[in-house]
Amino acid sequence: MKNLLQKWNSLSLIVRILIGLIIGAILGVAAPKATGLALLGDLFVGALRAVAPILVFVLVIASLANSKSNGAKYAYCYHPLYANNFYWCCCRSMWKFSLPNHITSWKSCYI
Repeated sequence: MKNLLQKWNSLSLIVRILIGLIIGAILGVAAPKATGLALLGDLFVGALRAVAPILVFVLVIASLANSKSNGAKYAYCYHPLYANNFYWCCCRSMWKFSLPNHITSWKSCYI
């Protein structure tokens, strides 16, 4: 088991992602009605959608802060753009969580 874990850790991230995609595709074809797998998939996608915008924002800011090239002196021009992006991400998150989980169509309101 330890040998298998060491071999897995020695693989690059891209190879691990490809292996995960292949395993996920095989499980999706082999057991399409497995509710446990669907729940794990929904949790993963939800977590990814929650973390991805924040992660991209932090990575961009970190790359600008650690830049040592001559173009870094003009990075201050982009700060209002990133602040605006962060502001709208926060507004979208508050809007999303303020709405109910299930929104009915307008037709069902009048029937």
